Amino acid sequence: MKKALLCLASVIMVIGIVLMSLPAMAQTPAKQIRLKFATHVPSMHHSYKNLLLPWAAEVEKRTEGRVKVTVYPDQQLGKLPEMYDDLLRGTSDMAVILPGFIMGRFPLESVFHLPTLVPGDDADPTGIAVRTMVYEKYLTPLYFKDIKILWTGRFGLNNLHMAAKPVRNLEDLKGKIIGFGGGKTPPLVLKALGAAPESIQSPDIYTSLEKKVIDGMFFPLDGLRGYKLAEVVKYTTRLDFGSASNFTGMRLAAWNSLSPADQKIITDLIPWALEAQGKTYRNDSELAIETGKKAGVEFIQLPPAEKQRWADLLKPVDKQWMTEMDGLGLPATKLYNDIVQMTPKK
Repeated sequence: MKKALLCLASVIMVIGIVLMSLPAMAQTPAKQIRLKFATHVPSMHHSYKNLLLPWAAEVEKRTEGRVKVTVYPDQQLGKLPEMYDDLLRGTSDMAVILPGFIMGRFPLESVFHLPTLVPGDDADPTGIAVRTMVYEKYLTPLYFKDIKILWTGRFGLNNLHMAAKPVRNLEDLKGKIIGFGGGKTPPLVLKALGAAPESIQSPDIYTSLEKKVIDGMFFPLDGLRGYKLAEVVKYTTRLDFGSASNFTGMRLAAWNSLSPADQKIITDLIPWALEAQGKTYRNDSELAIETGKKAGVEFIQLPPAEKQRWADLLKPVDKQWMTEMDGLGLPATKLYNDIVQMTPKK
């Protein structure tokens, strides 16, 4: 009897210990998921400081620490042309992808470079609607089925940044070597205007201008500040012609590793990211102009008659683009007409 009581007491003690440990066990946090976020932009760039880092902090805050995103700037996880493949193979879990900079891989994206087709900057409401349609209806089914696209973006409209000689008319541009970031359309635009196009990756723009490898660069205004081009540019001719799109994507394995609750949190953050992105690009374009003026950059506005001369030369570019893309078996004319239907009549 005594032995039985001792056994019963031991069982009760064990049960008590287990019951007391249950609250502590329940409070044990789930294993933190760590995500590597790759981007080509340098750490001083406005989108790194004002969009990507704050977004990563917001994810960690809203998931209560269950998801931690570390952003790697300046191509630390791989070079820009390999970033999409690096994402697929797991070198990164997330990345800012520039389709136009991966030459020949996603040719239909070059529709965004057509000089006057897609209106406005990154924050323009019509431009956002067009961008969403193009990605959802055309680009994702064609190219990006193997990743999760979180949000899309567009760089500032392209202007002409000259290292030494101003461009005030078409004659000034004739024969000049002008760099462009990537894609099928910018070289068509530059050739139509009489320039000699040269593909230059964004990290190499500064050195290429400084060493006079190129005479100028076809690039958004914010590069004067974000890439410190105001130090090597003397003249900027305002064109506001087209611009590359981009997107922030996540490899599917990383996305599927998240709980449904955390997936919803990240999905709910997309409008936040779009708003922050639009603000930072628009604000930095304004700051870039200030930076350029302080550095002595002259900003040149083409007179209306001169601008019309440029526009007339560019009219065949849209048709040329459609013919080339259709010839590759891509639905370029259909895409073009869809965009025209969404944009204000000119």
